[in-house]
Amino acid sequence: MATQHTFPESATDAFKTAIQSFKKTLNNDKLYAQILQTSSIEQVYDMTDQLQKEQSKQHRLRNLAKVKPYLDRLDAYTGAIDTFVQAKPDILALIWGPIKLLIQWASVLSKSLDALIDMAAQIGYLLPKFGHAKRMFGDSDQIDLLLALFFQDILDFYSVALKFFTMPRESNGVLSLGCQLLEISDDAHSSSGWNLMFEAVWPKKKPEIEHIINRVGRHAAMLGTEVGLEHIQAAYEARTTDLEHFRKVHLRTKHTEYSILETAMAPTFYDKNLYELQDRLCEGTGDWILKHPTMQNWLDFRPEESGSIPRIVWLRGIPGAGKTFLAVCLIQKLRSMYREPNHVVFAILTHSLSVSTTSLSIFHSLIFQLARDHHLMSKGQPEEHESVLQDFICETDRGTLASSLDAATELLIKLLQLSGPVHIVIDGLDEIDERQRLHFLVQILTVSQSCPETRILIASRDEADIKAELESNATAIRADNCNASSIRHYVTVRCNQWIKAHNFSQEENQEIAVLLEPIAIKAQVTGMFMYAELILKGLDFLDGIDEIREELKVLPTDLKAAYGRIFSRINEQLPTEYLREKARKILGWVGCSPVPLTIQELDQALSIKVGDFCQIPGAYSTLKIVHLCGPVVEIVDNEVHFVHFTAKEYFFDSRISSHLSTARYTLSLANVCITYLCQPHHDPTLDHGTIARHLWKGAYRLHHFAVCEWFNLIKACCLFKELDKRSESWRQLPRLLEQLLKTRANNSFRSAGETAPLLLENAETLGPEVYELLCQEARFLKDSEMRLFTISKGEHLTFDPLKLRCTTVAVNRALEERICPLNAREPESTSSAPCLQGLQDFNFIQLNYGTKLFKCPFVSCALYRNGYEDVKLRQSHAKDHQRPWRCEIPACEYSEIGFLSRRMRDEHLDQFHCVDHSGESVSLRDKEVSEEDFSFASALIRANKVEIMRTWIKQYAGDIPRNTPYLNWKRDLTEKEQVWQALLTELASSGSVEMLQDVLGQDVRVFAIRNLCNIILNPAIASANLGIVEWIAANYKSPHSSSEHYSATLALAFQVENFHAIQEALKPLSLHLFKTGEKQIAFYSREIIASTANCPRREDILISLWKDLKMIRNPRRVHLESGLCTVAATTCSIKLASALLELGARADGRGSGLKTPAPLHRAAMKDSLRNARLMRFLLQRGANADITYRKTDGFVDRQYRFKEAKISDEVGTKGLFNWLGKSWEELIRDPWEAN
Repeated sequence: MATQHTFPESATDAFKTAIQSFKKTLNNDKLYAQILQTSSIEQVYDMTDQLQKEQSKQHRLRNLAKVKPYLDRLDAYTGAIDTFVQAKPDILALIWGPIKLLIQWASVLSKSLDALIDMAAQIGYLLPKFGHAKRMFGDSDQIDLLLALFFQDILDFYSVALKFFTMPRESNGVLSLGCQLLEISDDAHSSSGWNLMFEAVWPKKKPEIEHIINRVGRHAAMLGTEVGLEHIQAAYEARTTDLEHFRKVHLRTKHTEYSILETAMAPTFYDKNLYELQDRLCEGTGDWILKHPTMQNWLDFRPEESGSIPRIVWLRGIPGAGKTFLAVCLIQKLRSMYREPNHVVFAILTHSLSVSTTSLSIFHSLIFQLARDHHLMSKGQPEEHESVLQDFICETDRGTLASSLDAATELLIKLLQLSGPVHIVIDGLDEIDERQRLHFLVQILTVSQSCPETRILIASRDEADIKAELESNATAIRADNCNASSIRHYVTVRCNQWIKAHNFSQEENQEIAVLLEPIAIKAQVTGMFMYAELILKGLDFLDGIDEIREELKVLPTDLKAAYGRIFSRINEQLPTEYLREKARKILGWVGCSPVPLTIQELDQALSIKVGDFCQIPGAYSTLKIVHLCGPVVEIVDNEVHFVHFTAKEYFFDSRISSHLSTARYTLSLANVCITYLCQPHHDPTLDHGTIARHLWKGAYRLHHFAVCEWFNLIKACCLFKELDKRSESWRQLPRLLEQLLKTRANNSFRSAGETAPLLLENAETLGPEVYELLCQEARFLKDSEMRLFTISKGEHLTFDPLKLRCTTVAVNRALEERICPLNAREPESTSSAPCLQGLQDFNFIQLNYGTKLFKCPFVSCALYRNGYEDVKLRQSHAKDHQRPWRCEIPACEYSEIGFLSRRMRDEHLDQFHCVDHSGESVSLRDKEVSEEDFSFASALIRANKVEIMRTWIKQYAGDIPRNTPYLNWKRDLTEKEQVWQALLTELASSGSVEMLQDVLGQDVRVFAIRNLCNIILNPAIASANLGIVEWIAANYKSPHSSSEHYSATLALAFQVENFHAIQEALKPLSLHLFKTGEKQIAFYSREIIASTANCPRREDILISLWKDLKMIRNPRRVHLESGLCTVAATTCSIKLASALLELGARADGRGSGLKTPAPLHRAAMKDSLRNARLMRFLLQRGANADITYRKTDGFVDRQYRFKEAKISDEVGTKGLFNWLGKSWEELIRDPWEAN
């Protein structure tokens, strides 16, 4: 609440000033008039009595009696200030009116009413007995001034509470809870919506009210003693200073918490993409879509018509139809409609970032776009406006938000419900991974159903998976069918621009205009902007009117034909083999790079000779990439991209001649990067002067890309199944990595315990030392996300297996010194412009290293490679990385790592360092475990902090319940059992063997196999924690176990990516259970056999396991035959069937009696090629074609009836001719001749 800074001359002036200040702070005449309607305590009691009656009817009676002390003390206070009340009657209304309104409003939600009553009760207990004080000290100016000070305290409390309850939603003109009640609206803020607002904002308001409560206590103490005027004057001044200071600190802290969280989450904002696309729009493009009836309804949101307006619009069309430009037009229109930009949120997805774009990252972008603060003062400090949305995000558990799509969806729904009308535009959904876009669609449909005021537009191709989700849930508009006028206008404008840009004669201009006319017609027919764009850009590479005539004489039939013409020029018409290979490398590397390459990086990569460890590459050679590769590539923001994702799809399509191979060019780029990092200019012993000279010569243009991406490129290579392992490039890779380890190993590196295995196929074939290096690098990158290593301070040295990042520090320092020596010496410099020794030097540096020269010093940040153009921007960004709230205990790890927010720090102190008055630790086992509590434990597990985790368990969870191994986890668990269940699952998923050993000890030996699988083994397998799986399998020794629950675990192990390693790890446990346990039939179960999914490698592993089982204990024939029946009912694998027959199964073995179909009969129940082949195989192995089984034929007179079912009656036998070229009868006669 704003207050005057001058000391009042009298108590009358103090009351008058307090009223004026309160009214100014409230800034709501209607609310102020409502407050003045209540002028006595009786009116308040009448309202509370009525409220009690209403709540008792609804069975939600609250304890309103707690507010009575507050009301009684205020009643006594009004008696003490009776003289001032008579002169200023508004005083009584300002005492009773606000509390009546607050109780009435808060009653909408039980939690808000309880919170308000608790706060009022605290103030009531602190307020003195005013009548007693008045009698003791009599009438005096000092006492009257003190009483006026209490009046200001009370109004401060009301001011904070009233502002909270009348806080508007973050939209245009949407009324708050209080304003709605003032309007006597029947449609008041919904209980759920108010609940969201309360949960988000009240925790932030509570400290402010507590600050006022503390001040009331101090003033009450003053009234109990005889004080002089100077003490009262000091109290007035302290109150003014305290209020302003608290407000500033509070807002600054909130802003800092949000900024740090946003930086840690690193959401993608698409404003730059939008700006670049807007710059390429032709005037008039997209006019038709703004006039389309469906789109007009979608754009013009009216709450009263929300039921009839389409919530989701699907802008669909063929590739190159201009969907992205239409989406940009819509975003422009929406931004012009809204006063606040954050009511239009969007994502412009591109193929070049498809590797890093996930459904979760899109949701993060939408969340932080909604919450971006547009209420900043000129100096960059937040003003009095408080963002509810930012409060909500700060109250969300960061670990959950960073990793859980469900949590992100739930948060987005809450933010949208608080924001009023919001339009979401998603363009290019078809350009990201199919699994990710499916996850996104499922969640965005949930968002649409939960947020009736939200409108969503999705622009994409007609991909089958997208169509399946949107066809029945969205209103579709076809871009290619409706876009003809825009395409014709665009082509006409571009043709005229192209003609004007060339010095042709008037006759040639007329001739070319005629030749260009068919482009517009062809583009209209195909519905493609991109087609016209390619043809027109291609003309820039032609010399003279004759070549233009020849090119335009026969136009490509469609977009693919246009790409084919360009690709043929590259492969056949470039003058030398060197240029042809160079152009193919450019296209291949642009298509396979994990992140977009800059033009400087690409130019230097092309100059590297793989295997040449003596080369020092030179300066930028002005690579004419577009002239070399044609109009299929473009340079945007200094990065090289394909003009459209369809270009990449065409060049990497295995069906076209001379196509590009993703595997081949990923491997070649990896070899280039490793060779480059082994060259002399990366020698970690180089002095600063030598590095500066190499820098000036352009030797480090590829440095940041190579350091950041070499490991990602190796990972990608190991995952390619189509990579030729016999090629020279693959055989060269281990030699290059050995050279990297030999020359760039970090002698200061100290391994932090056991290194988790790298679950990548082919990685171990690179050699044991190289494999260990890859594991260590993976561990370092994971650690850097949590620890936020600052490389300039050397914080990474003992964790980093290589010296490459030390070279990065030296290169960055040399670069900044070359740009601005002052900035390099003084990191906190306020200079924003580069302090260059000369413009020529600056231009040369930018030519070689681009414009983003100031790199983020934190390893895990994307801007560690990309950087900023301005040193002040970099400094501001780096501050947001910091975790300023650190643990106060010096021995604690988090005294260095820190926390993202005060709340996380405070809860950490309460949990691990809370001390009572006697100095002994306080056990927190009785406290409920919150999400953040467990998130902290999860962080300890992932960081392998065994000692700290041991303390956490001891203080929070206690000893493991002795009955844990045998618990029935389906029943209601105690809180302690729930904590242990979640803890063991988290340990299995992301913990180390060392930590699990420390927690479980010998208990693992006696676990019930059901609990072992569900709680530990299955999570470990799902998260590919191979070490945990191996340790469990080797140490489980329970003598009496059933294999029944183990079959699901084995099946899961076949479904993970690194199934071979997981199955090998499980083999000791499989053999133990088969030897000592019961229900061995589980090893031939439907779950396990179906999980092989006709994959030859999975089948080989399962057959090997069956053979190993037979070596230790002969399986029962009935189990083998049951497995054979299962094969016939699921995968129809001849390989598995043959193995079971060799192990002892009979071709006609039923497994479980006459009521079960034989394998041949089961195979005949489906009509497919696999079933037909298995039927032929079984007949060849002697299966009886006339065998029948007793099939259920109804339930009559409390008994089942059966009939004999014949194989010849099944659908599979009737369709045999389609698959084998023989009928069922012919196959029976001679199964060996069937094709």
